Amino acid sequence: QKKFTVSNSTNKKVFLYFEGVMQEADVWINDQKVANHKGGYLPFSVDITNYLKSKYNTIKVKVNNLDNPDFLPGKPIKDLDFNFYGGIYRNVTLITTDKLYITNAILANQKASGGIFVNFDNINKDNASGKVQVHFKNENAVAKKGFIKFILTDNESKKLEFKSEEFSINAYSDKEISQNIIVNNPKLWSISKPNLYQLEVQLISNNKIVDHYSEKIGIRKSEIKEDGYYLNDEKLYISGTNQHQEYPYLGYAISDEAQFRDAVKIKNAGFDFVRMSHCPHAEAFLNACDELGILVMNSLTGWQFFGNETFQKNAIQDI
Repeated sequence: QKKFTVSNSTNKKVFLYFEGVMQEADVWINDQKVANHKGGYLPFSVDITNYLKSKYNTIKVKVNNLDNPDFLPGKPIKDLDFNFYGGIYRNVTLITTDKLYITNAILANQKASGGIFVNFDNINKDNASGKVQVHFKNENAVAKKGFIKFILTDNESKKLEFKSEEFSINAYSDKEISQNIIVNNPKLWSISKPNLYQLEVQLISNNKIVDHYSEKIGIRKSEIKEDGYYLNDEKLYISGTNQHQEYPYLGYAISDEAQFRDAVKIKNAGFDFVRMSHCPHAEAFLNACDELGILVMNSLTGWQFFGNETFQKNAIQDI
């Protein structure tokens, strides 16, 4: 358990973001149960707004890592060829937003929606076109108007700005906006030049930024053809390795810096591709691969096990 204070939470939304808890977690805020999450390899978000007190708060997390065939990996640990451990082993973040805010993809629980989705579907050396899709929610008691600004910044601080049409969103409702974007002479991401852009999405109402989200993204064309793999229309012979997310004496609870060091060692060893064994890995490692020029095959949680109907439902949710 942990005691904490939340400042400036009046008329705000407050969330807890768990990047990974191994492997079933129950969460209480001020002795009121707010969440149960099954599965240790993927993040989950909890809306704790209505459970907070004005000054001091207590969070309790109970974690259970006993074998459970109802969710992934499902296979008993005695039969696995790898270990999974226990506890809160990845980062936890307290997030405060306005009541008009960009949603968390999992918490939104919308098919093909929630949060922010970026996709470039037409890419060559001259230009790249695609879209940014944003899902947001209004939990104010009144309707709101506004627009969304998209700022794309390259590694030389050159900016491209796009602006959505003005929206109107009713009280206690959600909305999705898609914005087409075109980047001329894009700096493509490759294993030798891992160019990244900073994408900032600003939700603006009454001429004020009420919520914003920032993420590094790469623009690249990735294809498998009959004669091999192509990256940005150039054939590439892939040299790769596997990585398990564990470390001597620490198990899974590895610092972000150690995650980055592992990625550096993989790149320095001459590899340009890594397969995540046998689960989605920490965000710090995936971000390091983006920065260093390492292609990634992210794996569905699990290894040589297929369970009952409940297991299958949880597997689809994980995907």
